[in-house]
Amino acid sequence: MGLRPGPLLAVVRVYSFERRSIFIDINYKSVYLRGFFKRYIDDATSLAKTKEEADQILEKIAEQDPDKKLKWELEFPEGGTDFVPFLNTEVRIENDGSITSRLFRKPQQKDITLHHRSHHPDGVKTATVLNMYREANNVSSDDDQREYSFKLVDNLLSQNGYSSTRKIYESNSRKKKRKKDDTSDDRTILKLDFISDSISNKIRNYIRSNKLPIKVTFGPGTKLRDLLCKNRPYDQRKCIVTNCKVCPLIITRNMDCEAKNIVYKVTCKLCSKFYIGECYRTAHMRLGEHLRYASYPNTASNREQASAIHHNTPHPNSTPSLEFEISKVDCNTVRRKIPEAMPIIRHRPEINTKDEPETTQRLPTNNTRHRTPGQATTP
Repeated sequence: MGLRPGPLLAVVRVYSFERRSIFIDINYKSVYLRGFFKRYIDDATSLAKTKEEADQILEKIAEQDPDKKLKWELEFPEGGTDFVPFLNTEVRIENDGSITSRLFRKPQQKDITLHHRSHHPDGVKTATVLNMYREANNVSSDDDQREYSFKLVDNLLSQNGYSSTRKIYESNSRKKKRKKDDTSDDRTILKLDFISDSISNKIRNYIRSNKLPIKVTFGPGTKLRDLLCKNRPYDQRKCIVTNCKVCPLIITRNMDCEAKNIVYKVTCKLCSKFYIGECYRTAHMRLGEHLRYASYPNTASNREQASAIHHNTPHPNSTPSLEFEISKVDCNTVRRKIPEAMPIIRHRPEINTKDEPETTQRLPTNNTRHRTPGQATTP
């Protein structure tokens, strides 16, 4: 199961064992089965009068494995009150043929779910609670079994910091469900990192008050796992470009000119002024353009570029000395735009001569305000 196609191949292989053993035609009829056999991944269930009959079914399937590694664990009800688990449900067949079912959790399963203090929107936590109770209600056959299932959910949620969860479910179940609006939604979807519910509400209110055609959604941001866990972090990347002029100028550790979707900083070592930008192309292409603009500022196609204007003004006829720093790599455009915008608003880099400062100040950020060139602001 270590490979991605492993689970799928395992399912197909076990199915082939079943087809050659217990099934005798395309209608899934069998001399070994009493009209019912179902399997989901590695959990199977079937009807059998005795434990020996159930063992016979499993042996017929296991005999088809040439490696003799297929092993089954059989759970058969010993008494009339025993339940048989299958997935998240345990089932019992009564003497009159009726089925009694209720929620099931494996004894070895840890009582861990989305914690009440976790960094998620309150709506996600509420939906988690409601879905657990709905699941318990749907798999329970009667009121007694429903109460048993609800107590399992109550215990799980209480161990994860929740309180009065049963009341939340009961009040929500009495509400009338809203009808889905069939009209098409032409709004642009804006995906942002979740910070807090108060900030999410401010962003939504800003969009609503300005009547912007935007539908904003919030997802998980950068996690500790993303920051601390990397595949082979000590490998030294090697540039594959012959005589590359960009890689020697990149000061960020373990980065080369093949990096894509970057937020970067270009520093002029002659005057310590810098430029902040982002791009989805490779660093070799974008940072190479900055180096070319600074090296040939008088070329007709380069004169309007920020790096060319800077080197023509304070450093005319001088050899450029640049330094590149890559601060973030992210394939999501919004997650690149925000780390680009915040330093521009905070530091007002002089080399950014285009409309970056004016554009970024239109973002709904806190503790920022418009200013005229030369006006000082508090950081």
